[in-house]
Amino acid sequence: MQKNEVIRESLKEISNNEERYSFEAEFKRFGVDRRFPHLEKALLVNVNLIKEDGTKVLVTDHVWVAKSKRWKRLIEKIKEGDKISFTAEVEEYLKEGKKNYFTDYCLVSIRHLSIIED
Repeated sequence: MQKNEVIRESLKEISNNEERYSFEAEFKRFGVDRRFPHLEKALLVNVNLIKEDGTKVLVTDHVWVAKSKRWKRLIEKIKEGDKISFTAEVEEYLKEGKKNYFTDYCLVSIRHLSIIED
């Protein structure tokens, strides 16, 4: 098991229950999906789940999320390295590997997206 697979176990525990969770992450860049070039995505790194008591738990070293309408108000301001906060749901999906498919977890329905000011 690779390092990120161990970390993503935290996402597995909260996936597919239709609840929203609070997260903080570092914005890396915008990009496109190689399989679906018309789908723009944002790469987030060092993604932390914010628990109800305020503690932070690293849930993945990186995740690609859909660049939805909610990103529009940040596009002019956001830059690499900015810390952001948001809420999202966690979903399970089948990811295509080099030789087979495996279960992975993604963040969907991003809301309350904002840059964390220092």
